Parts: sequence; structure tokens; C-alpha cells
Amino acid sequence: QSATWHQRDVKTTSIDIDLISQVRREHEVKVGFKYSAHDLTLGELQQPYTRYIGPDDFGPFPGRGDLRDFYTQTPKGGAFYVRDKMEYGQMIANLGFRFDYFIQSDDADLTTTGLQDDFGTRVSTQDFRDKFAPRIAFSYPISDKAKVFFNYGHFYQLPQLTFMYRRSTQINSTDGIIGNVNLDFQKTIQYEFGIQYLLSPEYVLSVQGFYKDDFGRIGASQSVSTSSQATRNFYENRDYARSRGLEMELEKKYGNYISGTATYNFSYAFGKASANSLDYWENVYDGSVNIQEFPLDWDERHAVTLILDVRVPPDDHPKLFGLRLPDNFGMNIFWRYGSGFPYTPGTNHPGVELIQGQIAKENSKRYPATSNVDMRFNKDFRVASLDYTFEIWVNNLFDTRNVNLIGGDTGRADTRLNFDGIPYTNPDQPVSPRSWERGRQIRAGLGVNF
Repeated sequence: QSATWHQRDVKTTSIDIDLISQVRREHEVKVGFKYSAHDLTLGELQQPYTRYIGPDDFGPFPGRGDLRDFYTQTPKGGAFYVRDKMEYGQMIANLGFRFDYFIQSDDADLTTTGLQDDFGTRVSTQDFRDKFAPRIAFSYPISDKAKVFFNYGHFYQLPQLTFMYRRSTQINSTDGIIGNVNLDFQKTIQYEFGIQYLLSPEYVLSVQGFYKDDFGRIGASQSVSTSSQATRNFYENRDYARSRGLEMELEKKYGNYISGTATYNFSYAFGKASANSLDYWENVYDGSVNIQEFPLDWDERHAVTLILDVRVPPDDHPKLFGLRLPDNFGMNIFWRYGSGFPYTPGTNHPGVELIQGQIAKENSKRYPATSNVDMRFNKDFRVASLDYTFEIWVNNLFDTRNVNLIGGDTGRADTRLNFDGIPYTNPDQPVSPRSWERGRQIRAGLGVNF
């Protein structure tokens, strides 16, 4: 009874035009135009063995399914933008703007009609919406070894179109969320400021901070009919997120066969919802909606990345500890450490004390830190007038057991069992291997260049 039938067809016709002109020696102007016409068709039927008694949606298999979602929509959209790259001496600046627009599908009102209450009559479709986004960036040397840079911009992005067109033909309103044809662009305001310093001809140190605010993120809200007291859950531009951070990077340019970078990131991300349906599920399970900010799912406070790349050209045989190395090969090593993402503990989680009816704070606990090393090696050689490349990829070189999923009531990856606040394991109830990230994986390949 839990089967799902799904069919999706997406056709997009696009026009993309870019013109670049060196208007003056100091000014390079770029003008662009984008236009896209979409033809979207979706058919989805869940639990087909359940009898469907809702309003007619004119889809196939009438009378079947607990949730039916069928639509064909033809929205259009695009953008126009201008950018002026200015170079005066050693100062470089980019000034510009972007104009985004969206033209709603002619049949968009179908997603709000056909209901057995008065919700459909309360929605007036907005046929057109547009946004203007200014952007600025510049860099300027403050000495022969240092330069400062600054970037500021507004960015707009349409939500997934399925959030607009999801149909309301379902037996029970708690089975899902209805699309909102009047969803607006999601807005991001972002700026960063930093400095680059040349420590030596081979080493560059960069320090930069960033600030990012997201407005109009997609969330779910509940509306009550004035005539029948029925409820419906709709998508809306209602959520907000903010993130701040600092990044430091030391780059070694190629020299003595070696190049690489070392990066440290400190950042945090707060908001009211990590997922667009969080409010919906909170309302379904406990009848409340969170109104406080909390760490978002991607809030990882500390991250360290090291990249080491070794490249030896043909006919060159360097020595390492007195040993003669082969020529014409390369090796790349990538290591990343993360301090751990947040998760929401369950009511029985060890160390969590709650009064009756209270739920744990969203994302108030942290996953363990992770560490992973990947390596790639390639050796180029020539046989019978053909060039060959032998490659080896090793993911998770040291076979580190990083946690991927944690039990909400245990705080552990190896068990979901909890008795009176004490986690325990049971050999007869093994835990899914998805609780840990993949172990060591080795791949080898041979390529031929003609």
C-alpha cells in the first residue's frame, strides 16, 4: 500500500546572449540577456490501493490513491544584467546590476481551485514578478605585497517550481503541503572583506570575513477556512537564515615540484528552519511551530582543509631521502577535518532533562568531529607511439570510521536502543551501515590518449 507511481517531464527552451566590449582602456562592459521557457508535467500517485474520494483532478487512474499530484504548467523567466569592469592603475572594480523576472504559467490558478472549501477563492494569481539586484566588487593594493578586496551584492533565486504547483488533490490535508503559485524570489544579501599578503614569491596568505543573510526562504504555514474550519498547509516565503564566518588560507604556489593550500574556516549559521517542511512536521506531531532561531543543519563551526599536490615533469628524476623518483607523475592528497554538524536529540537522549510535554531544543547537540584523507596518483608514460595514463584513486585512505547518522535517543551511531535513559546494544538488532560514512575505496584506471 505504500507504493508510489511517479512520472516527470521537463522541457526547457533557453536563449542566452552575452556581449563584451572594451569601451575604453579602463572600462570593459559586459551585457547579458537570458530567457527560458519551461514546459513542466508531473504525475504522482501515492498509495494506489487506497480509494480516492477527493475532488476530480483530471489525472489518470481516477478513484485511486491517498495523495494525487498531477499538473502541467508553462512558466517563463529570465534576466538582464550589466557589468562594468574598471581598471585604474592597480585598482580593479566591478560595478553592475542584475534584473530578474518571472512570468507565471497561464494555468497556475489550477493549483488553488477544486477544493471542497473556500481556499481556492481566496487566492489571486500574480502573473509577473521581478527583482533588481545591485553588485559591487573591488580590490586595491595597499603595498607592494598586500592588497585588500571587498565584495557586496544582492542575489535572487526562484524557489523550486514544484513548491508553486503542487496540487491539493488529497484525501487529508495532513498528507502534504499545497503549492503556492505566488511564491516570490528568495533573497540573499552577502558581502565579504579580506586582505591578501605575499609572504614570499611562493607563499600567499589570505584572510577574509563574510556576512550572509537569506530572506524569504521557503517554509510551510497553516491556514484555516472561514466557512468549514478545515485546515490546509501552504508553502510561503516566511523563513530567514543568517551566517557569518572567517576564513584563513595559506597558499603555496608551484615550486620544487610541490603546490598546495592550507585553509581554516570558522563560521556559524542560524535560522528558523533548515528544511522547507520543518514547520509542517512540527505542527503535525506536536501542534506547535518553532519561532526561535537555532543552529541550522549545515552549521559546522570549525573546518580545516589541507591540499598537497606533487607534480614531476617528464625527464626529471628528483630524489627523496637519497632515492631516485620516477618522472612524469603526479600525486594529490586532500585532508579535511570538521568539528561536527548539529542534530536534534530525542526526549530520552542521555543528559537531556525535559519536563512533561516539553521537546528538546532543535539542533542542540553535535555530531562527533570527522576526519578524512583522499589520495589520487597518476603516472604518464608512452608505449608504441601512444600516450598512456595510469591512475589510482583512494577515498578515505586511512579507513576512518566517521559517523554519518546518530540515534536521537542515544547520541550514538552504533545503537538506537535506550532503556531508562541508558543506551545499550543488541546483537540481534544490527544498525544500518548508513550510520557511518563509507570506508576505504580504491579505484584504478588506465587511459589512452590518441
